[in-house]
Amino acid sequence: MIGSHGERAISMPPRPVRTVLRRSVEFSLCAVGIYATYLGYGVLHERLYWRLYRTRDGAAYDRFRYPLFLVFWQCLCNASVSFFSRKIARSTPHDERLRFNEKRRLYSAGSAASSRFYALVAACHVVAMCCAFGALIYVPYPLQVLAKSSKMIPIMLTGAAMRRKRYTRTEIIRVLLITFGVVQFSRQRHSKESTFRQAAVPGPQSGGGHQRHLGWALLLMSLVMDGIVGPLQEHTRALFDVEAIHFMFAQNSWATFWMTLVLLATGQGVAAWSFLRTHPSVWRDLFGFGLLSAMGQHFVFYVVCHFSALTLAMITTTRKLFSVLLSIVVFAHRLSVGQALGMCCAFAGLLWEAIASLATRNVAGSALSGKCSSSVPGAQEKQASGASCRNTSTSVHVGEEG
Repeated sequence: MIGSHGERAISMPPRPVRTVLRRSVEFSLCAVGIYATYLGYGVLHERLYWRLYRTRDGAAYDRFRYPLFLVFWQCLCNASVSFFSRKIARSTPHDERLRFNEKRRLYSAGSAASSRFYALVAACHVVAMCCAFGALIYVPYPLQVLAKSSKMIPIMLTGAAMRRKRYTRTEIIRVLLITFGVVQFSRQRHSKESTFRQAAVPGPQSGGGHQRHLGWALLLMSLVMDGIVGPLQEHTRALFDVEAIHFMFAQNSWATFWMTLVLLATGQGVAAWSFLRTHPSVWRDLFGFGLLSAMGQHFVFYVVCHFSALTLAMITTTRKLFSVLLSIVVFAHRLSVGQALGMCCAFAGLLWEAIASLATRNVAGSALSGKCSSSVPGAQEKQASGASCRNTSTSVHVGEEG
């Protein structure tokens, strides 16, 4: 085909027709899936710590006190479900080019070099999860969710201190708003907090200030490790060009391996298995907890790869708000007026951050589209899609916290 100035236009095959209605249905299903899986995941997570489980003979009731085993179980369930998802994806018909790329990625994912990266990412991921799960022994679940949602606070502090990065006034206001909300929420004691701590850990607990400080130290360590895991995940996926589902399987497989060693070293694996044998009723909550975690991860991967990481941030920010509200209702956490104000301020700052990031992305995308309007049709969409999938790891780590 010859253009008006004699140039030969590039003829491209027609792109797949994806109507607005279909995209809306896909987005709605994914959003509902993320809400349903992670809201249920949060309830089961807190109930595993808080509920009294009856022994097999019904003579006594005990609480499940093994956070390291919970991390192992979640990683095992995620790895198992992603393994079968890989099998289903590989059995789906592809054209020859896509099949060749799939084989190349699988070979890259199984190489010794990539295995070292996966092992490192999984190790950091396991440390972050162990700290977050362990913090629930000393702080209530709503506070853990709220604190884990404030990842931009250590990110900005690190950027300002180490890289001399300058932030705008609105960015500083948003972080101050989140910080005020988290501090205000944690400043007063929940009505059930001391009871929860005493029941969640073996032996008598004083409920004193040093217990809360230990919980905050674990949360801070988890946030620091989250900040390390995100860039490592992005670098690994960009280096080896691995599909999201294969990355999910590799990371969770290595995480299961590391947690097996941790359970053997600490003896918590034997203790947890003994508890499961004498308290069979806990299995129902464990299976639900692991299944919802794995299903939620799949919804997260799909949203990031087919929409964007910022779209996922909008969903997860509001989802965490509902997780906190659901926890307060289901487990009868009583909040003071100051704590309610702090929760509103923190989530207002988080939602403001997500909306600002989405607006910035739309402006940048419009500028890129105008600058490259003369290039090959569809190239920008393909590049944006690839960028979204490369950012999957960072967003998935947000979703895993529940």
